[in-house]
Amino acid sequence: MWTTEEIRSRIAISTAVFQNVRLSEREIASIKASGIDQVEISIVRRSFDDRDAEQVRAVLEACRKQDVTVVSVHGPFDLPYRDSSPEAEDRVIEGSLESIRFAQEAGAGHYVGHFGIGEGARRVLSNLIEQTEGLGIVLTTENQTGQPLKPYDEFVEEMNEPRVSWTLDIGHARDGDQVNPFVKAGSERVLVSSCRKIGHTHLHDSFDLEEKSDHRPPMHRKGLIRWGDVFQGFYEIDYDGRFVFEDGRGEDPEEWVRHAATFPKRFRDRYQADNETNWDDK
Repeated sequence: MWTTEEIRSRIAISTAVFQNVRLSEREIASIKASGIDQVEISIVRRSFDDRDAEQVRAVLEACRKQDVTVVSVHGPFDLPYRDSSPEAEDRVIEGSLESIRFAQEAGAGHYVGHFGIGEGARRVLSNLIEQTEGLGIVLTTENQTGQPLKPYDEFVEEMNEPRVSWTLDIGHARDGDQVNPFVKAGSERVLVSSCRKIGHTHLHDSFDLEEKSDHRPPMHRKGLIRWGDVFQGFYEIDYDGRFVFEDGRGEDPEEWVRHAATFPKRFRDRYQADNETNWDDK
């Protein structure tokens, strides 16, 4: 099993936690001060705009100054991903290309977009791969809320393109009853281990089944997900990517950063990750 230090070395946090303020050196410094040194830059225009040359320069300089690595970039949320018209596909391609070039400049290994799956997604991703030939960045499609996970794995396998993968967002998963299947004891490991093409992750907890809430800190005191089983699944598929802690609302960035920074120790305390051969809940 992975040790606490191995888990810690793969923890990253999304700048979406700061989406209600303008992202600057101050926020990057606060991430570094917590003990986290890897980030996903999320293009939420009101917080971070990759078209703003001054802000791009300031944020990337802050990352270099603080020795914080940009491991991934989440593409803009305002693109018409779900519109299948040719005009919409062109807008998705054009908007994504701009952000992919920023991701390359930032040194990110993965780019996240809500491309979906199916023929439209295939056309868009194939076009983007062709237009970014020579770049090493992997393009990932993130599972959409309410959709099952396995089709994303199958989609990536069918594309058979080394630079295309998918991002598993645990909070977006839903069963037919619209409840997150990761809160159902016994299913967490299988949900992950049945998917072999996961290239990137967004981790967050659920703890209110009536509101079906997600995008809350993993191992929240009221959280329902058994993270030992989740990580067992990641271990079984030999997942070698980062574990990105993402917040979809930006309500309490200080709490989120603290939860992400202390996750490895809390995980160890609950599951005895350094000493036991399994991660079952106590």
